[in-house]
Amino acid sequence: MNFMRNEDKRHALLNKFIGDHPLLFALSPLIEIDEIESSYSSDRAETLDYDPPLLEIKVKHPFIFDNRLIPEEYQGIIVMNMTIGKLPKEFPEPSEEILLTEFYHVSRYRKFIKRCLPVIRKTLRKPEMSEEEALEALMW
Repeated sequence: MNFMRNEDKRHALLNKFIGDHPLLFALSPLIEIDEIESSYSSDRAETLDYDPPLLEIKVKHPFIFDNRLIPEEYQGIIVMNMTIGKLPKEFPEPSEEILLTEFYHVSRYRKFIKRCLPVIRKTLRKPEMSEEEALEALMW
């Protein structure tokens, strides 16, 4: 019975989140609400249990997406911004030898935008989008 109430709460939260972010929803991301019952704290070298469970909103989307539309939090709940799918050729396969700051360097985004601006404009439904605005949308 308690499970159903939690499921109802998550469903209501999802509907409210979608209703409050219509431009985000218009780009068709996959939005999930998860319950986090525990997590590992490396600072304390222990597992932390949450009762009641913490909620987390996951927004999953392809590489070409307006990340500016995704809030960092919503009603005190962390919102995870997650890119799914294949990355463009400007981004090599991740490896331990490449630092994340180097992998996601602005120069890679600029090369991709130069090559694909018409596709970005069409996908994001912004036909007049400048290269700088595309950079902001993809990197936000």
